[in-house]
Amino acid sequence: MTTAFIRYNAAMAYAYKHPAVRDLAWSIGSPALVQVDDSRTTWKTTEWFTEIHEAYRPFLKQLDQQPDELLLWLAECPCHRLGSYFEKLWGFWLTTNKRYRLLQANLPVRDLTKTIGEFDFLVEDTRTGEHQHWELAVKFYLGVGKLDQTCHWWGPMKRDRLDLKLTHMQQQQCRLSEHPEGQRLLAEKGIEVTSRCAIMKGRLFYPLNAPGIIDAQWFGNLHLQGWWTTRSEFTRQANPNGQFKSLDKVQWLSEIQATDNLQPLEDTLRHLEDARQPKMIAILQGRKEISRGFITPDHWSDSIQKQPGRST
Repeated sequence: MTTAFIRYNAAMAYAYKHPAVRDLAWSIGSPALVQVDDSRTTWKTTEWFTEIHEAYRPFLKQLDQQPDELLLWLAECPCHRLGSYFEKLWGFWLTTNKRYRLLQANLPVRDLTKTIGEFDFLVEDTRTGEHQHWELAVKFYLGVGKLDQTCHWWGPMKRDRLDLKLTHMQQQQCRLSEHPEGQRLLAEKGIEVTSRCAIMKGRLFYPLNAPGIIDAQWFGNLHLQGWWTTRSEFTRQANPNGQFKSLDKVQWLSEIQATDNLQPLEDTLRHLEDARQPKMIAILQGRKEISRGFITPDHWSDSIQKQPGRST
C-alpha cells in the first residue's frame, strides 16, 4: 500500500466532518481515474493531486470548523448537475490556494451561429507566469465484458462510455485553444495559453465477485473502485444485519460518515424495488464507509453491447 493511498484515506475519507468540505478535499486530492499518454495535454496524476492536497490541508482543517466561505461560494450559483458541482469545488480551490490563480471559468467560445465549446478554467501558474487551459471531468463507470478495454466501461444510464469520453476530451475539449475562435477570444482577454491540462476523477465499478482488479496501462494509479451487481444478486448476498445508505447523486463524491438515517437491508431493498436505473449505495461498518456500489435492474447489462454510447 503506497503512501499516496494511505494519505487519501486518512486525510480525506474521514478527517473532515462537513460534507461540503469532504467533497472539496475529495475533488482535489482523490486519485486520478485514468493515466493517458498524450503529447498535447498534461493529464494530472495521483502524485500531483496528493501534492496539492498536502499544501491545502491546513486551510481545509480551518474550513471544516468554519465552512461559511465555501457554503457561500456554492450558494452563489446552485449546481443541479454533479459535474457542475465538481467544477464549482475546483473553482473554490483555485480562488483560495497559494499557487494557481483563476483567470476565467466556464468561458464559452462562439461563432456567429453556434457555441463551439467552453473553457472550463483558464489558470495562471504564479510560479512560472504560464497561462494554462484546464479541462475537468468526474465520471462513474460500470465495467461490462473485457474490463481491460476502455470501451467496456459504461455510465449507469448507458449514454456515456469511457473510451468516448477520453476521445472527446483529447480531441475536442483540450484543443479548444487551438480553434480560431478560441484563439480570437483568448487574444481579446489578454490570455496566451501555453499548456493544456486534463483532470479526470471518479470511480470504476467492477462486477461483484470479479476475480480481481484488471491490469491495464490506462488505469489511473490507485484509481478508486467500487462494485456493481443486480438487485436479485444483491438480495441473495447482502448481510441482513448490515448498515446501508442509498446515495443521491450529489453524494457520489466523497465517502460518507454514519448518520441517523442509515437503512437496514429491508428498507434498502424496498427503496430499490421500483428503480428502473442503477442506484448507488454505500455499506458502512461502525461510523465508516467500507464500500460502495451500484445496484442495477436485473437485465440492465443484457443489451449493453448493442448500445452505441456517446460522450458527455
